[in-house]
Amino acid sequence: MVDTLFPWFLLLIVAAALLALLNRWLMRHLQISGLLLLRDRQAASLFFFLFLLPGILLHELSHWLTARLLGVKTLSFSLWPRQQRNGRLELGAVEVEHGSILEMALIGLAPFLFGSAVLLLLVHSLSHGVDLAQLLVEPARLWSTLRAAPDIWLQLYLLFAVVNGMIPSEADRKPAIPVLLFAILLLGLSFLLGLWSQLSSFWLHQFFIAVRFLALSFAFALFVNIVVAIILLGFEWFMENVFGLSAQHR
Repeated sequence: MVDTLFPWFLLLIVAAALLALLNRWLMRHLQISGLLLLRDRQAASLFFFLFLLPGILLHELSHWLTARLLGVKTLSFSLWPRQQRNGRLELGAVEVEHGSILEMALIGLAPFLFGSAVLLLLVHSLSHGVDLAQLLVEPARLWSTLRAAPDIWLQLYLLFAVVNGMIPSEADRKPAIPVLLFAILLLGLSFLLGLWSQLSSFWLHQFFIAVRFLALSFAFALFVNIVVAIILLGFEWFMENVFGLSAQHR
């Protein structure tokens, strides 16, 4: 059982890394598409903010709620697009007092953890409990299953917004990295020492199911993001070739 976990851990890590990389591209091209469509920077920033609002709201509320649960005082909470001096667009922020390393790591990782939980719920609803591993390799069956889901387009939209809102920012990652590295080291040592094999087969099986479903859910989210990326490229091509507009004209 322990050996069969490795491929799913690997898929989870790869899918999460690709989601983070693609997120940067998507955020940039969503803003470009907004500029091409509205031809006004402030209007495009507002469109970008409203389009991703469910994910932004979950991101900032996750920080706030986790800080409150850990007893770390929150100093400010903002939820509105603001242009920074470095040119980046800030969509929201939660400022907290400085806590312990573990507290700050949990607060920083909160959007990713809460977002992953919401992602699992959405994927379960969209897949009707059908094995995602089968659906992802059978596009026709995947589409027929998705079409049977209630409010398919709303759920896919929420999935996109949540997944792209749960990616930790640079400020979120900074306190979390040492804690994550320590956790990975502990997991590796426990595996080398054979501690995992001492767990009951029931709990190992439950853990295997959880990791497998999480990995497949991340892979499905990556698939959705790739589809959106293709749509954005098509829209930019259309605006450039039909209306003569491009990113250089924004």
